[in-house]
Amino acid sequence: MILFRRSFWGLILIFWGVAILLEKFFNFDFPLWSVFWSLVIIIMGISILFPDHRDKHCCGRNWRQNQRPGDVIMGEGTVGADDELQSEYNIVFGHGLIDLTKVVIKDKSLHTKINTVFSDSAIKISSKTPVRILSTSAFGVADLPGGRNAAFGETDYKSKSFVSDKPYLFVRLNVVFANTKIVEE
Repeated sequence: MILFRRSFWGLILIFWGVAILLEKFFNFDFPLWSVFWSLVIIIMGISILFPDHRDKHCCGRNWRQNQRPGDVIMGEGTVGADDELQSEYNIVFGHGLIDLTKVVIKDKSLHTKINTVFSDSAIKISSKTPVRILSTSAFGVADLPGGRNAAFGETDYKSKSFVSDKPYLFVRLNVVFANTKIVEE
């Protein structure tokens, strides 16, 4: 699809640059941000309506092959820590589940970072695993166990099995324009 070719983005940047020059030198009133965000929204809408193009080549390479194992980008998916806990998980413009129920804490604490941006996501944790979640929300909601919500700002959650001087799973959760639910099993 032409919208996701390198030439399309090049033309958008040229158009934007010309509009800035016209605005600065000829006092031409052009709503740059409105046009830019309108184009972004249109492109996102087209990608939702025609999802089959996402597995094809974008910008000269297959971007799904270059995607990290812990990422869900512009789609739906489930990622987990079956083999090894990733240092970072990202859910962007999509719907995803991050399953951390199989994480085993041994001699030392484990750390991971989870970013959810413009998405709807869930994170599963085991009630038997000691977990600490430091959640930061900006225009989003982190729905934590026990009925706690973090809509804006920072919230610290510790599971019932958490003991501060023993190894635990530390999750740094960033929620931006998103909804993330922590499910304890």
